[in-house]
Amino acid sequence: MPSPAPHRISADRIREYEHRVHPWPDTSTPASVLASLMEAHGLRQSDLPEIGSQGVVSEVLAGKRRLNLRQVQALAGRFSVPMEMLAG
Repeated sequence: MPSPAPHRISADRIREYEHRVHPWPDTSTPASVLASLMEAHGLRQSDLPEIGSQGVVSEVLAGKRRLNLRQVQALAGRFSVPMEMLAG
């Protein structure tokens, strides 16, 4: 049986470490995850063209609007997080 690729082992170890040291709270919502990612990256609402206008981002963060599949895919790619974290 072939051994796993070195980058796969590293990715798994990093994921395990992050889950252990920086777990996401069980009560997180797509809006709270997005807000945390924005804060961690020093972003403003206007810095997220993947979602739309600043007004649309504001509605998402306020829980008045849900992210669609295109937005979730774009944000997951930008922040290198699983799509499930941003899908509600």
